[in-house]
Amino acid sequence: MVLTVVFLEDIDEIKKGTTISIDPDYKESVENAKVLISLKYHHLDISQLELVYNGKPLDDHAKLVQLGIKAGDILQARIKRETSHTLLYLTIFILFVLVLYFFSSSNSYESI
Repeated sequence: MVLTVVFLEDIDEIKKGTTISIDPDYKESVENAKVLISLKYHHLDISQLELVYNGKPLDDHAKLVQLGIKAGDILQARIKRETSHTLLYLTIFILFVLVLYFFSSSNSYESI
């Protein structure tokens, strides 16, 4: 099945708006589709590439057929973004460390 890939931003020498066609099997994973893109752009680090379909970032391990992607569809390519979950977990961790610090310092004054 032939898919069109549109780059949403400049990535190295690939300019925003560049389109290419790839021909993955419908049973292949998103990661395999990214490999097909890298065959056209050898310098491209596919671990940093994110494919988007209908506004949703695609999981690399999902199969194209499971995502409802069919011949003629358009995928978008961009640099992977940090997820909001990562920021949330980092914030929780920092708060946890601050609470531990606060309780450990307040307990040291009680013994005086």
